[in-house]
Amino acid sequence: RQMVRLRRAVQSVLTTADEARARQRAEDQLADALEYIEDGLVLFDPEDRMIVCNDQLRRMYPEMAEALQPGRKFEEILRSGLEHKQFSLPEGGSEEWLRERVDAHNLTSGSIEQRLSDGRWVLIKERRSRGGGYISLYTDITVLKQREIELQRLLSEHIMLGAAVQQSSAGVVVVDTQVSGDYYPIIYVNPAFEKITGFAQADVHGRDW
Repeated sequence: RQMVRLRRAVQSVLTTADEARARQRAEDQLADALEYIEDGLVLFDPEDRMIVCNDQLRRMYPEMAEALQPGRKFEEILRSGLEHKQFSLPEGGSEEWLRERVDAHNLTSGSIEQRLSDGRWVLIKERRSRGGGYISLYTDITVLKQREIELQRLLSEHIMLGAAVQQSSAGVVVVDTQVSGDYYPIIYVNPAFEKITGFAQADVHGRDW
């Protein structure tokens, strides 16, 4: 009887060891896959604690890179960014900005544009995972944003042209043709386009036309 118990105990230990090795292999494969992604990516669990992020995200947010550690809550990471002046804040103060950012994060899904203190712009897309956590993708859209701002400036200087585009009943789409390759990201759509397609400017900004 003692030998049976011992055999079962050994089998249990071996099974646990196999599961641990399999889990470690899966974690290593996930880490390798994350580093192949050009954008920043971070995963949060249902309690809003960080599970993992790739190095690209840390490079995009150097001032708060040390806070991007497993187990840290989303709001804690944001507060670290605020303390190190990572973000360009609008009028209203840091606490109001923090509350609005956390509220946006807690939505089922969505996307926002975030300006950093060094002038860069980041497009953040957040989605709920099947397990109740969050998957967030961070894309540097600085070049696209600069061209969008330039387009808005041109439209404001040419009042008649700007009014015509805004009031047109036909959908108008402006894409950036200066990006290398076969990629033509959308930098502007007019209200008619939004009404016809049901997609807002924020939904299509940066997407390939």
